[in-house]
Amino acid sequence: MKIERSWTYPASVTDVYAMITDEAYQRRKAEATSTDGGTVDLAQTSDGAVITVSRVLPTDAFPENIRAMVGKTITVVETQNWGPAAADGARTADLAVDVKGTPASMNGTVTLTPSSEHETRLSVIGDLKGGIPIIGGRIEKAAAPSFVQALVLEEEVGLAYLAER
Repeated sequence: MKIERSWTYPASVTDVYAMITDEAYQRRKAEATSTDGGTVDLAQTSDGAVITVSRVLPTDAFPENIRAMVGKTITVVETQNWGPAAADGARTADLAVDVKGTPASMNGTVTLTPSSEHETRLSVIGDLKGGIPIIGGRIEKAAAPSFVQALVLEEEVGLAYLAER
């Protein structure tokens, strides 16, 4: 199942990338989207960064039969592997999301693209997989709203972070 969400930040690509690679921002994002505060591991590389955020999400919105299989919460581990900046400052990260203890996962990309000198479009495109024949589609449909809600909260945290700068 395809998951897509885009939004615009009122800041340059350089500033948005600096936010994304700021451990304080990643901790705020994890706290806003996790029932246990989450954990963050951030490592700078020669031309980018690798960011891993682990969160515990409730399964309240899941259908009862799916919740019976996965429990009251799921642990979601998201890894973004950011590459170098393009000539215009745009950046792309490979995105991998693993739902621990389940066959569900998502792979895709996160892109930062300049909309103008002071605006950046952040786009997330991923392919959510249920991983089990026959019921995988139901798992995808159950998990998709949690993934989308986490992206909505990520946007809100980012806007608040940038407003404070």
